[in-house]
Amino acid sequence: MNISGLAFTFSIEKSSIQYCPTSRGVAFHATLLLDGKPIGTIENSGRGGPTNSCLNNYKTTAPLLKSAAEHAETTEEFYLDSLMDVAEGVA
Repeated sequence: MNISGLAFTFSIEKSSIQYCPTSRGVAFHATLLLDGKPIGTIENSGRGGPTNSCLNNYKTTAPLLKSAAEHAETTEEFYLDSLMDVAEGVA
């Protein structure tokens, strides 16, 4: 929730996802949206490591973490992975 009490909506457009095979899996890079507007990217190296965000503005970090908590995700990483699942049509 933001200061005014309105919910934030984070999402990823399927068309923004780029995949790259690695020796240990598949890496990806995608645009992260907040209320339909690009605010940064998420990426995973495809080597068993975490999914990370790179946000254009530090002020979007708190809403991202708050939204993750509201969706009962334990960490930002799991929340980003769940957004990818939705974008890919898996969830």
